[in-house]
Amino acid sequence: MFSILKSKTKKVSSTALSDFVNKSSLDEKKKVFIAAIHQSNAAQNKIIQQAAEQY
Repeated sequence: MFSILKSKTKKVSSTALSDFVNKSSLDEKKKVFIAAIHQSNAAQNKIIQQAAEQY
């Protein structure tokens, strides 16, 4: 079963995310990941608020 999935995937040498993780400083990583967490929290809170307004 998994051999089907394995044959369809293609390996790439690198991605923008892997380049960022490998080449950026710890401070840069913290800044980006903290911003991502804040954005995801805001999006989740918006969904929760919309769901609460429906009920």
